[in-house]
Amino acid sequence: MTTLLEHPNIQALVTRMSIADYHKLGDLGLLPEKIELIDGVLINKMPKSPKHTYIINAVSKFLRKIFEQKGFYIQIEQPITTRKSEPEPDVSVIQGTEKSYYSEHPTTARLVVEVSITTYDLDFQKQFIYADALIPEYWLINLKDMEVEVYKNPDSGKYLEKKIYRPTDSIEIEGTTIELKEFLV
Repeated sequence: MTTLLEHPNIQALVTRMSIADYHKLGDLGLLPEKIELIDGVLINKMPKSPKHTYIINAVSKFLRKIFEQKGFYIQIEQPITTRKSEPEPDVSVIQGTEKSYYSEHPTTARLVVEVSITTYDLDFQKQFIYADALIPEYWLINLKDMEVEVYKNPDSGKYLEKKIYRPTDSIEIEGTTIELKEFLV
């Protein structure tokens, strides 16, 4: 049995929202706090488990050590405004300083990371949004299968490279090696 939104004729009836309308509703206080705009559709955000929170904090610590001296800062669960979406990646590496984005959200990042336990399908689909925004690298930390999917080289709304890493592997970024066993426990 298919669900309501799996029917193409019903999908065509769904009203999509622009970034501008999303911001207007937010400014008016008409949006719930735990929601994000994904491909023009409002999506409820899931509650965070202790494991999810631990991974986000551990990954952000590693990335801070690598990037903060190179003119980047680390965002945790904060918006990135793209063409039709405003996802809130679990971790983002953003060029500049926080003050650079006082008036508007960043529109791209050096790296975004999503941590998935129960939201794999949504997080997998976000790769197309991030590729469209020309984000050079996307990590999908899949805690259900205990692996990290690394997507690189965005082109025409998709990533040309995908590599899967296991807990015993390491990922190299910016000349630094991150041992996955340090946070995939």
